Amino acid sequence: MQLKTNLSSLIETQIRLEKNTAKKIKEIEDATSNLGAKLLLAEMRFDTEKHASILEVMVGLMSHVRPDAENRRFWQVETQSYVDALVVKKMLEKHVMVETEMLKQIDAAMAKTDDEALTLLFNHIKEDEKKHHKILKKILKNAFRMESIP
Repeated sequence: MQLKTNLSSLIETQIRLEKNTAKKIKEIEDATSNLGAKLLLAEMRFDTEKHASILEVMVGLMSHVRPDAENRRFWQVETQSYVDALVVKKMLEKHVMVETEMLKQIDAAMAKTDDEALTLLFNHIKEDEKKHHKILKKILKNAFRMESIP
């Protein structure tokens, strides 16, 4: 339990750092008149804000692990839900197809520009979409093992 408290404390500190950094990036973003710089700073700010949000959810989810279950991991923790696991699994599988289509769209958009800033941002989006695809596959593998459903 002490380890969990220390981890929560570290995560809370990181949340504050991420939020403060996002504010500072926004100030720099607002101060510049260069469109390329504004675009890239906005992308950095969004990532920083996203990190803070992820960490906030992480702290909240840590409360679902029982104190007497120190060796439990997030993949082993079930939350209460009225949604059928098979329905959610199908929704995730469909979203994998949507992510694949999104990658094709980004590639098409990238082919239409030679602007370095736009290309950089399209590449960032493309890498995020690839990461989303891997995350969805990981969720399907670890959270929706159909053999565990009665």
